[in-house]
Amino acid sequence: MSNIRDLNRKIHSLRNMQKVMSAMNMIASIKLRKLTRLQDSLITFSDSLKVMRENIMTTLHHKKEPIIYGYKTIKKIHVIILTADKGLCGSHNNSIRKMADAILVKYGGDNQTFEFTCVGTKGINFCKTKQLDIVAQSPIHESIFTMDKLKSFSDRIFHSFYEGKNQLVLLLYNQFHSTIQQTPVISQLLPLSPNHETEETASINKYAGYTEPKEKKFLPQAARLYLSYSFQAALYHSLISEQAARMTAMENATNNSEDLINRYGRARNRARQASITNELIEIISGKEAMKG
Repeated sequence: MSNIRDLNRKIHSLRNMQKVMSAMNMIASIKLRKLTRLQDSLITFSDSLKVMRENIMTTLHHKKEPIIYGYKTIKKIHVIILTADKGLCGSHNNSIRKMADAILVKYGGDNQTFEFTCVGTKGINFCKTKQLDIVAQSPIHESIFTMDKLKSFSDRIFHSFYEGKNQLVLLLYNQFHSTIQQTPVISQLLPLSPNHETEETASINKYAGYTEPKEKKFLPQAARLYLSYSFQAALYHSLISEQAARMTAMENATNNSEDLINRYGRARNRARQASITNELIEIISGKEAMKG
């Protein structure tokens, strides 16, 4: 009987968990439906950012500015990581942690230091566990991380790079493709040229070398806007990816819990049948003993 009670307790617990997971799946689906309305605009916005960056590069390729080609030596790297505030969203957070670990291994051997901007509680906890230098942090919830806060973060990061306090700015986030595909991405925001494009490629632009206002004013303003807009696009990619990953994870968890409930139900039925059989055997044995 104790075995049957244990199985009943497990089934009851799984039923309660299943209700919670179904509710989380429903909430994630509603949020995802709301956010995916922005997907077409987000794709257009991201493509425009690429064109903006290419135009800056092709117009000002002759300027040996740190904003374009970077610094000769990299002593400090600024890493922006975008994660969720909560778990239960599949590999959404874990993929960012793995990329951050890979960056620490890749650049950590040349006496280089790191500083982090963390948007999302899970990323904050990761950096605190690793005892990494966090210069700015915030939850990622859309009602908390406002556009003003985004601008404040991006401006601080840009001025730190422009003044030479750090020489490389990397952004880690999950890029949304569909409800079943989100890709972890490492994007280099500053300097603008990740591959040091050649002058031969850059000279295609017939307006190369002509800007209004002049380059010294135009380049910092353009790079600052590019950084802010890239940050904004990545933020929305991360928010959509989080809800898609949570919806998929909760749907899978609900299905798996149903399989477990069925398995425990069959085990309970077998245990109950065995208990009934044992009772019948005892009754029959007692009756036969009384005859003797």
